[in-house]
Amino acid sequence: MGSTAVLDRAGPRSASPLARTLRERIPSYLERHFASPDLTAASVARAHGISERYLYAVLASLDISLGEWVRNRRLAAAAADLQDPGPTVSAVAHRWGFADHAHFSRLFRARYGMTPTDWRQGRSL
Repeated sequence: MGSTAVLDRAGPRSASPLARTLRERIPSYLERHFASPDLTAASVARAHGISERYLYAVLASLDISLGEWVRNRRLAAAAADLQDPGPTVSAVAHRWGFADHAHFSRLFRARYGMTPTDWRQGRSL
């Protein structure tokens, strides 16, 4: 039985010491680096000295989808930035790694139920 099976089938108490610390270190690392455009599964795995496959096993044991987590965290940061009326919506989208304004607006609406512009106007009232 490989280390991935340990993460999948056993609780955190029976996981290896490496697995236990990774379950704490990886989310912390993601939180510190979510804004980096270079954040990828490969970069996270490399930073922790593990394979991408093992990274995904650790994330699965935490019920985290890497892409979804990063996208939602960046959307939350963008929502906070939209409280400042200075930068354009496009500038906020670009700052958080969304290259296309329309794509950002679709993702934002799906997450928050309104467009970034409506969010900004509703928050500034």
